[in-house]
Amino acid sequence: MRGLQCVFLFCVLVGTAAAQSPSHAMRPVKPDWNAVGPNLLPGAEIAVLQGDLSKPELFTFRLKMPKGYVVAPHYHGTDLHVTVISGEFSVGMGDTVELAGAPILRVGDFVTVPANQHHFDAARSAAVVQIHGIGPFLLTYVNPNDDPQRKRSSR
Repeated sequence: MRGLQCVFLFCVLVGTAAAQSPSHAMRPVKPDWNAVGPNLLPGAEIAVLQGDLSKPELFTFRLKMPKGYVVAPHYHGTDLHVTVISGEFSVGMGDTVELAGAPILRVGDFVTVPANQHHFDAARSAAVVQIHGIGPFLLTYVNPNDDPQRKRSSR
């Protein structure tokens, strides 16, 4: 009985919150894939499903990466919640890329990357991950020389 009361209370709270914010009406979204760009994550594709990544609001996006794709050690200013949609993906902690010690996440696996945690990302196979959090979404490389924007401007 207690479980049903909790479920009922949850439904009431969710229903109240939804009624108070009509901008969050149910709306199916199909991913619209675009190149992330040679200055940010060359070779990856992104589909923003919800929100504006540059604003302090809830966002959800998917990132599609080919096998072997690695994002050098970096960090974000907010917690990120990552779900593997397809393929195999690793999030390794630290200031260097060490694939041997990084866990391999498979379809349906989930991880939270805490704000300001130094980490790297690696697609062990062609992979799609879904990332959500509260913006703005920023990516800062631990080693500024790893930043693709810096690499392109020094050519």
